Amino acid sequence: MAHSHGSTVETKPESSSIVRRDGSDVHSASRRIETPKSQPQPSKSGDNSSISIKPMRQLDSVKPTADRLAGTNSGTVGVTQHGLETSRAITLPDSVPDISDRIPTPQPPPHSIPQPHNHDAFHQMLLRLIYFTRPPLDLAVILDYFTCYPRLHTTQTYNVIMAYTLRHGAYGSFLSLAKALHASRLPRNMETTKLEVRYMVHRGAWDQAWRLVTEPTSTRSPNTIPLPIWVEFFQFRRLGYDPPRRTRARLTGVMPSRQQGDALKDWDPRLKLLFEWAPAEMSDPRRIPPRVILSIVTHLLRLHRFDHAMTLTTSYLRSIPRRLTPRRREDCINIVNAHVALGSSATGLRKLRDGEKTLKILLRLHSNIRPNATTLFLLLSGLRKAKHCGTRAERVVRKFAGKWGKELKEDLRVRRRVASLALKEGRLDIAKAYSTDPKGTKTGRSTSESPTEANPTLRFRRLSDKVLLSRRGEDRRLWQRVRMRTKFALRRAPEAESSGRKRPKVRQQQV
Repeated sequence: MAHSHGSTVETKPESSSIVRRDGSDVHSASRRIETPKSQPQPSKSGDNSSISIKPMRQLDSVKPTADRLAGTNSGTVGVTQHGLETSRAITLPDSVPDISDRIPTPQPPPHSIPQPHNHDAFHQMLLRLIYFTRPPLDLAVILDYFTCYPRLHTTQTYNVIMAYTLRHGAYGSFLSLAKALHASRLPRNMETTKLEVRYMVHRGAWDQAWRLVTEPTSTRSPNTIPLPIWVEFFQFRRLGYDPPRRTRARLTGVMPSRQQGDALKDWDPRLKLLFEWAPAEMSDPRRIPPRVILSIVTHLLRLHRFDHAMTLTTSYLRSIPRRLTPRRREDCINIVNAHVALGSSATGLRKLRDGEKTLKILLRLHSNIRPNATTLFLLLSGLRKAKHCGTRAERVVRKFAGKWGKELKEDLRVRRRVASLALKEGRLDIAKAYSTDPKGTKTGRSTSESPTEANPTLRFRRLSDKVLLSRRGEDRRLWQRVRMRTKFALRRAPEAESSGRKRPKVRQQQV
């Protein structure tokens, strides 16, 4: 039992269970993480099993709720704060893959998670729970696990959990963790500074973040900013952030857009400062990671700096080697896809023509870059406001697939968009042809674009967003909606023709 500022945390190492906010377990079957019974009970001697947690009052995502405060007879953590005694049931996920697994499976065999006894094991287990658990755990669960081992906290573990809170937009939790890091007197590194800059940019304090990194220090020469920190400034204020000054917007019911939050005119001096303080790596495009180019190009395109974005992309594609690895080839086509999606402010057929023209120019710069199904999917987005959108979409798909491969035509996202546009036009023949899955899969993504499996000989590294947040549930929902709409339209078409009425008009849905 450890006391700290009126908070008392008591642990029982026999078993524990984590329940979601809705009261359900991580999976349908209730499984618990067991620790060896030979492990000694918590004592006041200060060993690893004794837990002393400092209160973190500003953790906005760890507020006790009625469904998370359901106590159990075993594996509970009693929390006493301000005279209110509650208990929380915490269950570590059973979907955590074994270290030897390449890609975590949705329902692996049950196994126990050992208690970490050193800093490295705690860091690896934290990465395992955050980036290798599918479906992802709630932020409150990760924070509870992090606070259970205060003696194993390091700068690396603080950076991991702080980055995860920023990803969820839990800025109160980030502030509490930053204060706890400062109070622990652990050394800060460049990753910590990068996360602080990201937090300030997300909440709209761009100028404050710039002053933080440009102030002269003994460890940094003047007019130099490390590349990872410099790239963080190419972001807008996070949508949904609600500072106190937006009270008027809340009362009027008007939600400010990204352009209203970060006025385009404010970015003229900011871009000038950024390129004046550009790191030395920016002088040689071959030394720039492709994801840095993607971040800068996407930001410039959102600011309608189309010429600057095209100039940067052109110089980069001309400087890279002619032979590319699969990973770098995918990063380069993502840059091209950004131009296709955001490279024109037009709508309708004009946007389609601009996208095809931009794609043709960029593909000429490098012979090893080929468009993928995402490129075709983004090209079809310009037809939402065009006449005869279904007929034109089917024509574009046939032409694109004939040049770059028939497998692009079989992508489920492409077929879903063509079917939706055909329903909007009233071409039920096209909608019926494209609303069927040629491969018979049940997922919303094509298997041809599955990510590369992780190397089992390496240590834990986070999974990519394409794997961790694959949007399969959203794609499956949209695909099912298109199929139901097609079935409904086909059922009503003979009835309308027999009665002499006009063919029913299908309402436009999200594609």
